[in-house]
Amino acid sequence: MRGEIIHFEQKYNERKEKLRVEALRTFPWSKVEYFRNEAVEPLLRSLSDQKRIILLEMIYRLIFEAYAFGIVESKKALSLKRGLSQEVGWDTVYLHFYKKQGELLIQATIHDFAIFYWLEEWNSQSFYFLFEDILQSWFIEGVQVGLKLNIR
Repeated sequence: MRGEIIHFEQKYNERKEKLRVEALRTFPWSKVEYFRNEAVEPLLRSLSDQKRIILLEMIYRLIFEAYAFGIVESKKALSLKRGLSQEVGWDTVYLHFYKKQGELLIQATIHDFAIFYWLEEWNSQSFYFLFEDILQSWFIEGVQVGLKLNIR
């Protein structure tokens, strides 16, 4: 071990990939289906089948990415939460430390699916608010699962 170079970025990427696999293993499909039926389907009713499928695929990707991101960041998020001067909830931790990264993930996913090219402005704004809610709530779900599993 002496004189050996430790590649932290490689170790981080290996850990991140391990945690993403764990996220897939623990992914709460029943909660996602409930969320889809209660929150998403009412927004999609007026769209064509093709647009509905594209948006559903995008939403599923956002949910999983937010959940996996939460699992990956769970230990760090707990440390950040403990470092705040007062007892706060996970929503506050997300808003203070992870909202910007969440917005970048939303932007990248929107770009990948190019939805704003064919969604009307009113729908675009409604869906963007939904995407923000998805990122925050599923990130927090991932953090809580990551802490419960105590993954290293």
